[in-house]
Amino acid sequence: MKRIQYSDLSIKLDKQQLDRLIKGVLSMNYSIFWGFDRGKMILNIYSAEANHKLTMVKHKHFLELVEVDIKSEKMLQNLDQWVFISQEIKRKEQGDRMRKEQDIYNRIDQYLMDMSDYMKNGDEKTVEHIKAKLVELNQELLKLKQGR
Repeated sequence: MKRIQYSDLSIKLDKQQLDRLIKGVLSMNYSIFWGFDRGKMILNIYSAEANHKLTMVKHKHFLELVEVDIKSEKMLQNLDQWVFISQEIKRKEQGDRMRKEQDIYNRIDQYLMDMSDYMKNGDEKTVEHIKAKLVELNQELLKLKQGR
């Protein structure tokens, strides 16, 4: 079983979407239970294989899905019929990866500028140290790009 946990979502659900989600889950013979914890609403979905949780924050005109703990790919596929959880997770992961890549590029730029200064000053020891750091950053960047 593949567990899907994500705690940095922001999926807005209006009343109609929430109604479709609940009716859909119930039509598939899952049991549901609402709970409340520190101002958050937790929808527990019980299936034969596990208990799945969707955590939401209530706003004036909508609920915001902020966290999921789904214990199977099958349940995720079922929920995606009513709420595009997979799509939002992919979008967030792409954004995170892009931010990490940009951070690495910025660090590489800074090291290159520093290395230029050290080369002008003849500090070979520091230049070699910076070259090693650049190799590490390049490897980190390659790993990120391979993970796409």
